[in-house]
Formats: sequence, structure tokens, C-alpha cells
Amino acid sequence: MALPPRVFFTLHEASARWGCNIADIAGWADAGRIRILSGIPPVCCGAEIIAGKVVLSPMELLPLFRRCGTGPSEGVMRRIQPLVGHDWMLITDPAGGIPVAVADMMILWLRGFMLLRMKTIWFGAWRLGLARQHPMTGRG
Repeated sequence: MALPPRVFFTLHEASARWGCNIADIAGWADAGRIRILSGIPPVCCGAEIIAGKVVLSPMELLPLFRRCGTGPSEGVMRRIQPLVGHDWMLITDPAGGIPVAVADMMILWLRGFMLLRMKTIWFGAWRLGLARQHPMTGRG
């Protein structure tokens, strides 16, 4: 019996597979093409307690995604989005937000699958001479 396919990929694994920088992945997440997730301990967002898988806002963590590699490896999230059924929520306790490391950020396979499929289709078209530029990165 074969193992089921992987569900999560870290940002570094995804960038290595896609041949891009984690800054590109952050840009795609900001544009709504994929979502960057992490697991968090229980936090208060107003009257609600949120824990587990949450969506992170890449623009709040922008210094982590510097192309030159000089950014910090950990940032502070003050706003999160539960995976299902909510809009963005401000973290009220702890008051300063929660630390999140790049190594703990991941993308969900089902959301990332479309990008992997797009790259596979592009490489097939490129081999046939039908594509001149990658649809996501613009590289030829």
C-alpha cells in the first residue's frame, strides 16, 4: 500500500520545487493565488479563542521574504485568519502578537496543486515550443 500524497510543503520546499524565491511565494499569497499557513497555540481574538491552522498575511511579515536573504528568520503576527469561515482577526492576547518563523510556514497541497500543475503544463508547452514565458514568473 502506497503512502498518501503529502499535504503540506514548507516555503523552502515549495520554492526549491518551483525554482523560485520565497519572496515570489509571498507575492502569490498576497495576490490570493495561494495561502501561507502556520499552526499556532491558542490566542484570543476579541471574544474568540483561535488555535491550530491559520492563514498568515505575507505583507505583515514582509521583512522575512527579502530576496537578498538579509531578513530575520522570525516575525510577529498581529492578525490571523482561521482556515475556515472567518475574515482577518486581530490578536488581542497576547497583546504583542505571536512569533512565527519562516521554517514553520507552509502551503496546503490542495491550494499549491494548481501551481504545480500550471508549471507542469508550462514545461510541456515549452518543450513543444508553444510557451515563451512562465505564466507565474515571466521567465523564459
